[in-house]
Amino acid sequence: MLGSDLRPRIWLGVERLAGERAKRVALVDRVANGPRPGIVYAATSRHCEELVLALAALRIRAAACHGELKKDARSMVRMAFVSGALDVMVVVGDVAAELEPGELAFVYHYDLSHSLDAYWAEIEGASRASESSRAVLFYSPEDVGIRRFLAESGKLDREDIDRVAQAIAEADEPLKLKQLKGRTGLSQAKLTRALARLEEVSLVETLPGGELVAADSAPNLSEAVEVAARSHERRREADQGRVEPMRLYAELASCRRAFLLAHLGHASEAPCNNCDVCDSPIDARKSARPDPHRHFERPDPFPIESRVLHKTWGAGTVAGYEGDGRSTVVVQFDAHGSRRLSLEVVRREQLLEAAG
Repeated sequence: MLGSDLRPRIWLGVERLAGERAKRVALVDRVANGPRPGIVYAATSRHCEELVLALAALRIRAAACHGELKKDARSMVRMAFVSGALDVMVVVGDVAAELEPGELAFVYHYDLSHSLDAYWAEIEGASRASESSRAVLFYSPEDVGIRRFLAESGKLDREDIDRVAQAIAEADEPLKLKQLKGRTGLSQAKLTRALARLEEVSLVETLPGGELVAADSAPNLSEAVEVAARSHERRREADQGRVEPMRLYAELASCRRAFLLAHLGHASEAPCNNCDVCDSPIDARKSARPDPHRHFERPDPFPIESRVLHKTWGAGTVAGYEGDGRSTVVVQFDAHGSRRLSLEVVRREQLLEAAG
């Protein structure tokens, strides 16, 4: 939850770097030369382990916490961090919510979060700390492709879902996850996703001991599988769509807090004077942002962060420009998410107008 007492405290910044090696060096240097304790977020378990090794080489007390570790091992890492036995916890997933307010000096992101909503949830723990708390995203443009690949890797075919549903329906007794994995031949990740979708459509139930059975009042199997497959595809497309706002945040030339809070549905006036963009010299800020008084026919017809109306999609906020010659405008629509529009088409069809 965003409270007004949280907004001014944590400093927001992005350090743009060329490639993974440069990111690792920059992050490790910041940790080594700054206050602790803190959390580092990474997108993969491999990145977690690599960062822990790099920090340990400087005798910084760090440990990884990710899904490939057993539950007991993850609990031990979290307990060690909370007790002060660790300076840094490098994680995949949201564990900051389990920590007491005020404990974090920083939250660093080695990779892009899967969405801006997730990013806020991951830095919220530090937002309750002192005014010196810092949230820094270490960003390389190639990170966007990695995050899109991770979103795409969640693909699940209808045949995969049907295979799981059939195996459970035809079983004479409740199946353990290991048994189901053997009967379907699916990977652990695909099996987990398929079961989640089948439970949503009331086709499968999980017993208290973890075994899986067909639900007593299960709907028609074929129809339920079809609904589950469509539901999963919508989720996957939504995951892909969440990458773009995260990229826009990383490449902003305007107040990061205003952009983040606007995305989350909270009003905030820029400049916030507590992010890297607002801390930059005024002349540099002006040169990086479009002139709000430019004529429509010039390259940037609408100022970044200005409100606009689309003929079909309604109200939205201009998030930025991209492409060769800034030929594409990116708008975060209130009801339709982030959309990238060709300025040539916008002008020709008069698709956008400034909101009054």
